[in-house]
Amino acid sequence: MEKKPDKVMTLCFVHNDSQVLLARKKSRLGAGLLNGYGGKVREGKDIESEAKRELKAESGLRAAKMRKIGVVQFEFLDNGKLFECHYYLVDIADCKGQSKETKEMGPPEWYKRDKDSIPYSQMWSGDKLWFPYFIAGQDFHGWILYDNAEEKNVLNHRISSC
Repeated sequence: MEKKPDKVMTLCFVHNDSQVLLARKKSRLGAGLLNGYGGKVREGKDIESEAKRELKAESGLRAAKMRKIGVVQFEFLDNGKLFECHYYLVDIADCKGQSKETKEMGPPEWYKRDKDSIPYSQMWSGDKLWFPYFIAGQDFHGWILYDNAEEKNVLNHRISSC
């Protein structure tokens, strides 16, 4: 029997044809690391609607549409917690508003959307496992086992295209 996730989350990556928008998380899980915009899905709420809500709260951008590109489950060996994260691509052309620093996220920065320009050393260690699928615009799913929520070292993983 498959374990039910302790928490369901979203993560949105705003992009254009050649770049992706990242910002440094200021608090909670992943604090200090570069990431997209997202957060917890509230009980009984639609996942995509929650992704749009989190994007607006964390970046100031309102997405008219987005495309779900992946789902990855993260497990932490130290506490046994299992998180399920739903990933979305958001074209900047489909957004209203101006990206800005918020209470939860630092100033937004554009990075070239290619494997050699993404600052993996400033991101979760597991991001380098699934981010190439995002760069290619390819749907993916997977599982990543981390040692704990502090060091975030990958112990095992399975990532593949859909």
